[in-house]
Amino acid sequence: MRSIILLLTNIMLLAQPKFDYENYKIVVKQNREVSYTNSKDAYFYTTTHLDNNEMWFAGWNIAGVRIFNDYKLFADGKELKKSTSTVAVYPDKFIRNYENATENFSMIDSLHLIYISLMAKNAKQIGLKFDANILKYIKTENGIAFYAVKESNLFVGVTNRKTRNIKNKKDLVYSNSNDDAFIIVCGNSFDDVKAIINNNISKLDNLLLQRRNRISQIMENAYVASEDAKVNLAIPWLTATLNQLVTNQQGKGIYAGLPWFNQYWGRDMFISFVGTCLVSGDYQTAKEILISFAKFQNLDTSSKFYGRIPNRAQPTDIIYNTADGTPRFVISIYDYLRYTADYSILNQLYDNVKIAILGNIKHWVDDNGFITHDDADTWMDAKKDGKIPFSPRGIAANDIQALWYDMLSAAQFFANYKNDTDFANLCVNYKEKIKANFIKYYYSDDYKYLADRLDSNYKQDWKFRPNQLFALDLLSDTIIKANITRLCWERLTYPWGVASLWQEDPDFHPYHHCDWYFFDEAYHNGIVWLWLNGIMMQRMIEYGQYNAAYKLFDNMNYQAIVQGAVGSLAENADALPREGKNWAKRSGTFLQAWSNAEHLRIWYQYFLGFQPDLLNNTIYIKPSIPDNFNVLYTSVKISESNIKFYCMKDKDKKTLTYFYTGPERKLSIQLPFYEAVSFTIRNNEKIEVVYNNDIANFKLTTKEGQLTFDLKKIEKMKSSQNKMFEIFHNIDFVKPHLRKDLNIFKRINN
Repeated sequence: MRSIILLLTNIMLLAQPKFDYENYKIVVKQNREVSYTNSKDAYFYTTTHLDNNEMWFAGWNIAGVRIFNDYKLFADGKELKKSTSTVAVYPDKFIRNYENATENFSMIDSLHLIYISLMAKNAKQIGLKFDANILKYIKTENGIAFYAVKESNLFVGVTNRKTRNIKNKKDLVYSNSNDDAFIIVCGNSFDDVKAIINNNISKLDNLLLQRRNRISQIMENAYVASEDAKVNLAIPWLTATLNQLVTNQQGKGIYAGLPWFNQYWGRDMFISFVGTCLVSGDYQTAKEILISFAKFQNLDTSSKFYGRIPNRAQPTDIIYNTADGTPRFVISIYDYLRYTADYSILNQLYDNVKIAILGNIKHWVDDNGFITHDDADTWMDAKKDGKIPFSPRGIAANDIQALWYDMLSAAQFFANYKNDTDFANLCVNYKEKIKANFIKYYYSDDYKYLADRLDSNYKQDWKFRPNQLFALDLLSDTIIKANITRLCWERLTYPWGVASLWQEDPDFHPYHHCDWYFFDEAYHNGIVWLWLNGIMMQRMIEYGQYNAAYKLFDNMNYQAIVQGAVGSLAENADALPREGKNWAKRSGTFLQAWSNAEHLRIWYQYFLGFQPDLLNNTIYIKPSIPDNFNVLYTSVKISESNIKFYCMKDKDKKTLTYFYTGPERKLSIQLPFYEAVSFTIRNNEKIEVVYNNDIANFKLTTKEGQLTFDLKKIEKMKSSQNKMFEIFHNIDFVKPHLRKDLNIFKRINN
């Protein structure tokens, strides 16, 4: 404990905690995935220790075009085997250390340029080789080896930094070892390639440093100091990795995931929006994303998709088959306003919001006020042969109704700001219909949870799925909501994430990829989706179960640091461990935006508890710091405000300290099961909260002096706390179980 106290003391004595970028390298000795982008329209995906030439998705990709799938390096004609290396991975580069050589790989922001340094001891020549099936060698001219990209009309040029003495021998390009680096450039023509090289080769060191400094600043803003080494490393890494997915491919947007989803998916983008842009304080990017993606809205009044934003936008096509992307877009505008109070965005997007609402009402809303949709228009959208849904959720899924309600609430707020009374009233009328009808259609005392959807005959589908977690706010009974939350944890939540279907359902599919069925059958019928961890942990924390929630959060930190894609969370995992294993296998996209973003959203908004509402000039703080933290430091940026946060635990007492800089605002602090306390805070003031299970002492330090007062739990809060303890008593993760009578086995046996 003494060392922990010293750590906290040292932190608090510093105006700014010491951040050292070098401390965030992750040394990899066994194979893991690694991916980077140029923050524009290109990414590079590789693995640390394997050859990737057989992987169609590996290598360098620009705006959906595969440039090459990997490369091989040589010293004096001998290939450097990745399998023999030790790799140090940083958020901006990786370094492979071979027995007698060191490779340093980097991309350059906004340029189609890759830099590979190769320092080979005692070697006279260094060489580089591509897969000739993807890059066709054309010629070597003026120290540049030129290739044609077979999948497109693009060209690649390879040179070195110093002497431009590039030579070629069959598919191998090489130079003297003292040139120590290869520069790989892609352009639209030979002249374009030459221009990129000539314009940037002399300033390459500065470009590399600018990239490192940019990413370093992102990580420093997410700095965490505690005795939990995993969270200290994971939060800055996840923040930096997620930022790599923010690109400018078709205006500003967020790649859904790498290496397979280097496009903009409306649903994914706005699920990822808060965790990517708002909790990190990147408001300019947030605004650009909203404005850029609004330009893709369907404005064809004759289309049934009128008013929708795209499900997917990529350079080759745009599709609109999503019922939830558009509500999430409108809700994201409201979230942006809560973090910034930047009403100017409504001057640009208010008409888009109205069109989105009116398009839904015209084509999709029924007499109950529910928004209807096609079978595969929710996030559970996999289809057989692109036609038959594997997990049909039409015509009215429970989560879509919750999103529709929140969309109407946001639109109502915008309309009131715009003095658009008729439209505000329209939104209110539909909200009232939804609220009046929802529990009647979706909840049953027989099941004690929410139906996943209503079919075309308005018959309830009682498959037990996680989607109901999104719809709990449409219920008013706290006990019902808490009991549903417990059911979702015990039936769906494994130590490796939240499953898409209860394992006792006869349609359950335990594994993503196996010989029993086509893998997309399992996509939403059993396997785990890591983005669902966010809403699951949120609901648990809302009912005081932050210690249980943190067990899942901690497991995800471990994955990001030790498993899979370095510094990132995957899209999926099997629901059940394979035979002989005690942990489920990861699957899906290796670096998934919404998995990372939801993890960060929960850290900032629910564990740390920062939930700004600058529309009312208020920052709400509802901390739920897990008991395993004895010491914790971090800082949070909210608009022009910055709050440094310190937590220290001593026996049964916690001390939370907030140092505030910024404009005068209202601060509202609510501890778990305590009433909220609100007060005005000004620049350079400090709040200290000391509390245990019975009493909290607040101390506000201003230039004029100190204000102190006690806050006790009132009987209502004590009663609520006791009831929650009773509901969640002895809660635990799902125990993996494979039923022998699943439909997949019946099908196989027949």
